[in-house]
Amino acid sequence: VLTVCWRSWYDFALWFGHLDQEYGSHLLWLLFSTQHLLKGVVQQLQASAVMWVLMEYGVPGPRMQVYTSVSQSAWGLKPVIGIVSDLFPIFGFRKAPYCVLMSLSGIACTCLLGFSSTETSTVLFTVGCLFGMSLQASTCDLLTEAKYSEHIRRNPAYGPDLITYVWGGISMGNLIAILVVGWIISNLGPRAVFLACLVPSAAVLYPALANYFEERPLASRAIREERAAFLAQGGVVFLCCLVTSLTIMLSVVGAVSDDHTVHFASAFGTIVLLVPSFHLVLRPEIARVNTFFVLQGALSLSIGGATFYFFTDTEDQFLDGPHFSPEFFATTMGSISAGMSIVSLAIYTQYMKDWNFRKLLVLSSVWATLMSLLDVVLFLRLNRWLGIPDSLFVIGSSVGNAVTRQWQWMPGVVVMSQMCPKGMEATMFALLAGCCNLGGQVADYLGAYMLAMLQVHPSGALHEGKQFQNLVESITTFDIVARGHYLPHPVPDPEGQANRQALVAGHHLGDGGLLVRPVKG
Repeated sequence: VLTVCWRSWYDFALWFGHLDQEYGSHLLWLLFSTQHLLKGVVQQLQASAVMWVLMEYGVPGPRMQVYTSVSQSAWGLKPVIGIVSDLFPIFGFRKAPYCVLMSLSGIACTCLLGFSSTETSTVLFTVGCLFGMSLQASTCDLLTEAKYSEHIRRNPAYGPDLITYVWGGISMGNLIAILVVGWIISNLGPRAVFLACLVPSAAVLYPALANYFEERPLASRAIREERAAFLAQGGVVFLCCLVTSLTIMLSVVGAVSDDHTVHFASAFGTIVLLVPSFHLVLRPEIARVNTFFVLQGALSLSIGGATFYFFTDTEDQFLDGPHFSPEFFATTMGSISAGMSIVSLAIYTQYMKDWNFRKLLVLSSVWATLMSLLDVVLFLRLNRWLGIPDSLFVIGSSVGNAVTRQWQWMPGVVVMSQMCPKGMEATMFALLAGCCNLGGQVADYLGAYMLAMLQVHPSGALHEGKQFQNLVESITTFDIVARGHYLPHPVPDPEGQANRQALVAGHHLGDGGLLVRPVKG
């Protein structure tokens, strides 16, 4: 055992040394503070505590997932963050000042929420603080993604290894957060989780202030020239503004309206406006990648607001429920998912990184559909009829879902990194990633509408078992049908583009878009 451990540690040290040699220690430490600590530890702690905080206000399941979506909508604002950082450097610096400013704001929001209570703050105030925290994370995440995409473009041979370092660290951060969050919620309350986030969320300040971004201040003339070149790509600017506007619209509607029909209309209208816009203003290969990931996210309908109560209601609230404790729900289930994310990441790096993207995406979509069938078994309580305890069955389901999420996301990260044109890294990555996040927000709203239409409104009240009667009949089945309907549709296949770096070099993002494509004949 000691030999195996030593060999594994030696191999890791050798691998890390190669990364340090190829990309530099400043980049690796910057990614450690922003990706591993902020995105891995802090975001996982906050995500695990959000629904427990909202439960203190008695928020019903459908409304809970709308509020949760609004609190995380800053991730969909990446396009405007990218535009502002690219076009309006502060003292000539594009990245570090924005990381510092948003981090100070996020830390303030974390303090306010951590020291508040239901008597001193409203639910909308709580959602606003959560939004401020996610704005810090999304800003720092975007700007460091842009930084490492620059390095990957210059040195693509080690690109998959750098992506593995980033996402492996995020998964390890998730695991560390998950191991402690259940105990904190049970013993200190859900708001104490946010106080635990203060130190790791502030860790980004030092590398940002010490210029680990390795930026050189741009001269005024260079800023004007790059700003003019950027604005010349009017289609991309339009699309970034559209994504930002739709994100803000969805967030405002979710915050001020209690009518789930309005939520449905706004979400459906978002997809109707967004997807055709890709093909109007972007090059076909980029438009197809965007379309696929947006629809993949939007069709993965979310019912998390209802399942949270399904799993955590006590016997007095839901007699036939699993009655999971905070430790099991947040820590046991979460740690197994995080552990499997690391395993699936290792499998991807070792065996799948050379697969073509179409093969991997189709496999992950089929696997996701099969995992939905396990939800049907659980919600119908068939696992008890089969003699399988709820806890054991849910662990198996969590393993499958963790593998699916990692295999669906990893190809997109690699494609997005390699499609970032020089000088527009932040904006391009923001556009692609922001669209994926917007697809997830649409899924939350569509799922909330379906929960409302089926009269699934659990809120942690006594004797609310009847609220779950319609949970299975249509919701999970519709999710399977939606995934299955989209699965045969064309999946982007960048494998045919032998050199993806050459594909984007020297071209505008809008070259080949329908609005600018040359007319033949």
